[in-house]
Amino acid sequence: MQLQQGQTLRFGTEGLDNAYTEDDTYIRLYDPNGVEVDSNDDYDNRGSFISYVAVETGTYSMHIGCFANDYCTGTVAWEVLPTE
Repeated sequence: MQLQQGQTLRFGTEGLDNAYTEDDTYIRLYDPNGVEVDSNDDYDNRGSFISYVAVETGTYSMHIGCFANDYCTGTVAWEVLPTE
């Protein structure tokens, strides 16, 4: 995901329209240098959600999976908000 400094990335399996899961998901966000800058487990019950303001311009990676290697399904939703 290409982000400009100051843009907000919001993504997850809960917290946005069309995001959905009944399982225990876990999400991570990595900056352009490959450093984990945010993660979430159990935002609201079992799903996950991150809202992150980019501190630098570049390609960020969203990693979505299951907590504790369990099987899980769902729909990930995401949006990028403009720089304020």
